[in-house]
Parts: sequence; structure tokens; C-alpha cells
Amino acid sequence: GLSAVAVDGGYSHAMVLRRDGSVASFGSEPAVPASVTNVVAISAGYSRSAAVLVDSSVVTWGSASMAPAVVSNAVQVAVGFGFAASLRDDGVVTAWGITDLRAPAPPLQNMVSIACGMNHGLALRNDGRVFAWGNNNSGQRNVPGDLTNAIAIAAMGDWSLALRSDGRVVA
Repeated sequence: GLSAVAVDGGYSHAMVLRRDGSVASFGSEPAVPASVTNVVAISAGYSRSAAVLVDSSVVTWGSASMAPAVVSNAVQVAVGFGFAASLRDDGVVTAWGITDLRAPAPPLQNMVSIACGMNHGLALRNDGRVFAWGNNNSGQRNVPGDLTNAIAIAAMGDWSLALRSDGRVVA
């Protein structure tokens, strides 16, 4: 087989991005469309998937696919339940789908990473601060005030995680 460069897991499926830019999907989701080639980033979500292509555009597919209105210069994509978000090469987050889950205004800027849970989104800023938006029914938007020096984030369901530069994980 071809070497994998990235993996992601969704609600009922997993995806593998291969070194040649092709994508494989495993589980109960539909097959990756033949038109999805030259992929540089992937995200598996709830009943849908997304990819960033080499031309920095975003494509989505699945049982409840949501096509982004306008996404350009994307470097990362994240898929939640009723929404998705992309991170542009200039550090700005764009989200689409369910109105209440779109990224807050003013736009999130200077971001280096994004993640989407079921009904909330996270963004990691270049200074190590974490920002959250969307539903807060389980406190998933309550980012601890002393959370600094984050280097990675993850979101799923109604929870969020951050990895700090000292190796500690904050939930």
C-alpha cells in the first residue's frame, strides 16, 4: 500500500490521507468520490467528510454534505455535526453550515489550528491561546482562563482537549 501522511476519525468512519494525495475511507460512510484527488488535508466528522485540495479549495461529501459557500487559501478543514470550518493560510477561520455554529465575529485571526466537535468549534491562536464557539450545553466553550501555551487542540462530541507545551493535557 501507499504510505499514509495523515489519519482522522469521525462518528462512524475513519479516513487515511496517502502520500500521493489520495484518500481512503473505512466504516459506514460512502466511498470517497473519484473527483477527490490531490488532497493535502482531511477531516472526518458526523456523517460527512471534507478535504483540502492542493489548490487550497475545500470539498465535502457524505450523507449530509455541506458545500462551503466560498473557501479559498485553505490549509486545514474540520467537520462537526451541522457545520464545518476551514483555516486559511493567513490564519483566519471560516465556518459554514448551521447558522449558530458559524465562527464568531469579529473573525478569528492569527490561528494555527482548528477542530470541530459535535456542535462547537475550537481554534488555536499562534500565541498558544484557545478560542471556542458554538453550543455550550456541556461547558465545551468554557476555555479555562489559565490555559496558555497550547500547541495542539482536539474536539469531539461535547468535549474539548488542549495539549500544552509542557506536555500537560487540559480537558
